[in-house]
Formats: sequence, structure tokens, C-alpha cells
Amino acid sequence: MLKKVKFKFSLHHNNCEKKLILYGASYNILLDKLLDREEAEKIHGSSIFSLSPLYLNFNENRAEMYVATWNEEGIKLLNDIRDRLVFENMVFNFDLNGECIEFKFNSYQECSNDCFGLRMKDINNIPFSEIKDVELFINTPFFIKLVNKNYCYPDIDIICNCLKKNQFKIEGNSDEIDIKNLFPTSFYFKNIKVRYCGLDMYGCVGYIKIDITGLSLKDREVFIKQLVYSTYIGIGAKNAHGFGNINIKIDGKSVREITRG
Repeated sequence: MLKKVKFKFSLHHNNCEKKLILYGASYNILLDKLLDREEAEKIHGSSIFSLSPLYLNFNENRAEMYVATWNEEGIKLLNDIRDRLVFENMVFNFDLNGECIEFKFNSYQECSNDCFGLRMKDINNIPFSEIKDVELFINTPFFIKLVNKNYCYPDIDIICNCLKKNQFKIEGNSDEIDIKNLFPTSFYFKNIKVRYCGLDMYGCVGYIKIDITGLSLKDREVFIKQLVYSTYIGIGAKNAHGFGNINIKIDGKSVREITRG
């Protein structure tokens, strides 16, 4: 059960500097602005949502964010948010780095399962027995602050716990492996050009390569499935302190290359 939606807002502000920003404020906006206090308290500390970074385009005065959920409570809350935004034509102010910006609801879009580049049924086409290593690219929604480049680094335990939860969302899977033992003690970050919403930006991306040759075939399959699933739904926003989606390469190839040739 998966529901993924996009919220779009128009922006009103006094900022004369035209810029594009990815900002890790989407979880705060969800809790503080889109949910009422009772709803926010109910989900605070849980991980029923995965969120993209908040994308701000000051050239076109618009903002957007993706929200995904995978259980009935999350779907109900997303539907409540949609109704509230549509019928109340919601407007709210939000402080971004000391600047007060007015957000006005623009549109709500439900995203198809294929629009994020992965069909879950393709997972079973992966040749698990032939795979030697997996490379993760972790895109942080905190990674672009164009003024001070204030990066936020991940906690290995948080990442492992979030991936572990996704492991049990794979249909028919009941196995568990010790994920943390597969990870080194630190991540490697570098500042690179990235594409977001069709635009070039500079951001901080984390890289990690994992040798899985020591895993049994069964554990290898479980681990890769959970990683692929995580690229699809993202990792839990609260437990990952606002982390967005991850991407992986399997033996140097993307999941699409392996599953679809």
C-alpha cells in the first residue's frame, strides 16, 4: 500500500535575490502548517511519512514537495490535508533562514507508481546471485543552502534503522539481517552538480560502497530488495532527520538498467 503525492504552493516574499534552493523544511511544514495539533502530536516520533526536500524556485515564486506514505493512517492524513488545502485555499507564513515567506496553496497531484522510475514488480528480475557490490547515493534535503552551505551529516544508526523498517514492507518477506555490519563507520560526501525538477543545482551527496559477497544468497536478496524499496518510497523522514530518497547502483548499473535491460 503506497500513496505518493505532490503539493505545490505559490510564494510571496520580499527577497530580491533570485535563487533556487532545496531546503530541509518539508517535515516542519507538514507538522506545523498542514496538520492540526492533534494530528501532528499523533505522528510526531513515528515514521509513517517520507518527504522530499522542499523545493523553492524564487525565479517563478513557487514551491513544491513530495510526500509518501505506506499505511492506512498516513493515507487518511494525506486525504485530510488535501481536503483542507483545497476547500480552505490555505495560506500560511513560514520562516526560512530568518526570512518570512508566505505560502499559498496552488495544487495537489497524486503520483502514479511508475512516475518515480521504478516498478516494484521489477525487483524480482534482479540477478541476486551475480551481484557483488551495491553503491548508495544519499541525497540530503539539507544539502543546498546557497549562502552558507550548511550541510547536515547522517547518523549511521538512523539510516540503518530506517532501511531495516523498509525491509519488512516487502510483500512476502519475513527475514531479517544485521544491516549495520554491512556499513562502514563513515560516509563520504562531496559537492557535485545535481538535477532537481529539471534544473541544475550544486549540492552535497553522500556516497557509500558496500561489498555484499560475504552474504548468503538469501541475505543478499533481502538486503538488495530493501534498498531498492527504499529508493522507491524514501526513508522515514522523522527517524532520518529529514533525509530524502536514496539511489543505488548494483555492480555499477542502475536498477532500471538491470531490471529492464
